[in-house]
Amino acid sequence: MKTLLMMTLIALSTALFAKGGDDAGNGGFAYKQSIKILKMASEELEDKIAHSTLQDLSDYPERREILQRTLKYDNLRQLYFWVRYRDGKKLAMDYQVKPARVTILAPYYQAFAGKTDTELEDASLEVQKRLLHEASHIWGYNEAAAEKFSIAFLAEQADLPRPTKTIAIKPDFCSCRMGRPDIVNGCDSFCAVQPYSMAAILYVNTAPEADVALNPKLGNLYNWCTTQLDHDEVAPQCVLNAWDGKNSINIPVTLKTNSNSFSANISQLSTERTWVLKLVENKTGSNAQTKEFQIRRKELMPEDGGVGGALKIAPANQYTCLIYGGKTDAMGEIIRTTYVRKYYYYPNNETPAPVPAVGGARQSQIVCHDEQLYPGADSYLYERLELQPAHFLAWDKADLRFTYDVGNSGKLRINKILEDRLLSEFGINTTLSLFNLLNYSNRPSSLSTNPSNVPVGYVMVPFSTVTGTTFCPTATDFQGNQPLMSLLGDYMNSTEALYIAEKEPETIQDGTVYKTVYGTMFITDSDLQGIAFTIENGVKKLVTRADYHSKRVYYYWPKHPTLDPLTANNRKLFVVKAPNELNENSMSGLPTSIQTSDKRIGCVPRK
Repeated sequence: MKTLLMMTLIALSTALFAKGGDDAGNGGFAYKQSIKILKMASEELEDKIAHSTLQDLSDYPERREILQRTLKYDNLRQLYFWVRYRDGKKLAMDYQVKPARVTILAPYYQAFAGKTDTELEDASLEVQKRLLHEASHIWGYNEAAAEKFSIAFLAEQADLPRPTKTIAIKPDFCSCRMGRPDIVNGCDSFCAVQPYSMAAILYVNTAPEADVALNPKLGNLYNWCTTQLDHDEVAPQCVLNAWDGKNSINIPVTLKTNSNSFSANISQLSTERTWVLKLVENKTGSNAQTKEFQIRRKELMPEDGGVGGALKIAPANQYTCLIYGGKTDAMGEIIRTTYVRKYYYYPNNETPAPVPAVGGARQSQIVCHDEQLYPGADSYLYERLELQPAHFLAWDKADLRFTYDVGNSGKLRINKILEDRLLSEFGINTTLSLFNLLNYSNRPSSLSTNPSNVPVGYVMVPFSTVTGTTFCPTATDFQGNQPLMSLLGDYMNSTEALYIAEKEPETIQDGTVYKTVYGTMFITDSDLQGIAFTIENGVKKLVTRADYHSKRVYYYWPKHPTLDPLTANNRKLFVVKAPNELNENSMSGLPTSIQTSDKRIGCVPRK
């Protein structure tokens, strides 16, 4: 009798496990809506699969057959209380290749159990997508390919609604007014190079998730806002919705064509108030929206040299000149043999004069423009060779606070302002000299030109910790309780180190002899990230922050995102040096009096 009872229980358990349907335990009752949605999704897929013209299916009929067989409702394996994992993630559905089968697991039933009848249609579309995703794994598709296929399949059927809350906002958004930041988000360097506007212009970059990025009808923010889907009765339109807890305002936006970026005039939003923003499609009735982000506009302080207002920023551009070696022939013409690259710098609004050829019509030994694009003599009309706008940032020498106050012993006004505030606000009486004017060659010398050290902009002296380690202050320092740092935060955002580096010496022919040429370049801490290395026992290794203060630091230039930073790959080797270590003879414009633990020559606005 016991044996018979045990056999009966085993048989019943096996039957329930194999069937896994509405009568498996209490799943059919507890997960009534989940089962209803699953059945609805499976039945709607039958016709779609049969009539799809998607290339994944039309070119591979065996794949269509797998979908038809595995996604038929009666063939789905439903395990209401089972949990499985893939790559550490709990699964709502799983697949099996042999025999081909899709399994529905406990997390699915739990997730859809609370759906109301009014939500069934949208829920069915989501489940269809998940079923297609799992079934395509049976073909051998990886996660990315499976996601792309499932989205493309439903988009082809014109049933996929405009996705909502699947477009993230990148954290680098900025609002600019009159060339200065209009919000608190570290935007000084960004706003310094934007078109000048009296209005507050918000610039936003977004990151669409798979439902948008992989949808062939959408793909990016621009299409998400402008593409009319088959079920849309009118063309869509996006607005920027702003909410402060009481008031809701819709603001027109300007979309950058075929991109994930937009801008908007937010001048109507009150300052010194937190606003929650999101992009909303409000024309078709979908009310699809991006994810939210917050801003807080601030009052701009006057830039008249008074106590308040951020110091103006001046981008410093880098360009290249080719210094040719060679000899002259019997006719006095130059025959080029070798060349080296040298870098020069100038403020963004002070493009240097062209470098004429030696002797007028003769071929030049120094070339600072693209000879392939513009053959012949140099001209003001030609862009400088290998121009890198805003290679680093400095403070603008034209800011009135960088003028000297004759009535205060020739002190820079910004130093005097800070001294006065330290005394009046903190009772600290001290003398400050925080900024140095950086001078550097803006063009090479030749027989017809003289070298010219020009003022590029102001840099700030580095600070030292109690252990003697030098640093450049960031927003974290400005928000602390150190008096000088808290005051500096009123005039700047985060700063970073500026270094100077020297290239390995190169030799070029100079008539009948050869000469050694050195080259130098400025480089910021952010540009050094990921490419700087040290050499220990003949082995290169990427630097740590501590290495800057105790070891020689090298890097290969130009920087390239796909090249191994520890391998030359036809690039030149540079070594970070202090100004007094350089072999160049024209470094008189560098602040040599500052000795730092890591050879930084100053602090500049962070890019």
